[in-house]
Amino acid sequence: MPNSETSSQVDQRFGLIRNLVNKIEDIEGDVVELGVMWGASLAVIAGATKKTVWGFDNWQQDHPAEWEAERNLTTTTNFRFTQKAPLIYEKARNQGVVNPEEQIQLIDGLVEDTLPTWEVDRVAFVHVDVDLYSGYKVAMETLWPKLSKGGIFLLDEYHRTEQYEREYDRTTRLGAIAAVDEYLATLSEDSYTFNEDFRWWLQKNA
Repeated sequence: MPNSETSSQVDQRFGLIRNLVNKIEDIEGDVVELGVMWGASLAVIAGATKKTVWGFDNWQQDHPAEWEAERNLTTTTNFRFTQKAPLIYEKARNQGVVNPEEQIQLIDGLVEDTLPTWEVDRVAFVHVDVDLYSGYKVAMETLWPKLSKGGIFLLDEYHRTEQYEREYDRTTRLGAIAAVDEYLATLSEDSYTFNEDFRWWLQKNA
């Protein structure tokens, strides 16, 4: 996710998320967001689907040094899971989710540690917003094989536009691009479709 967005950019991003989630409602599999943080986009996702929604983030542990360095941050209680979970559920209720504690499953820890042992077999939609090369790499390697035909990967930091080059962190962008491109190079080009609609997203063809 960019470090700062205008309200119109936020509305556009959330509108895209709703549209993409609507596309996969009849496709087999659960819904995943990697990089939940305060839960705004996760709430939008949950409000757009009846499927089980899994949210992964690193609320209780220290974040990778490069992640904190990009934001001039140190780990604080602002990221603690025990404080964030109720707020995330409340945001989901505001999006029309009746029982967020049942529909939304939150997984705490680095995705590099938690995704490889996650036991769900099939997913229909994945929103990747983990900033770093390592997170994108494990997302592609772990979740793309579980994605159903017609399923969608939304890639928050994958951008090649001049606007992104001017406004957002270049290191983050290049890390995301490298991880995604390296994985796609192992696939047949006709097995996926790459789309650009404010954010880049992949749809699985086979």
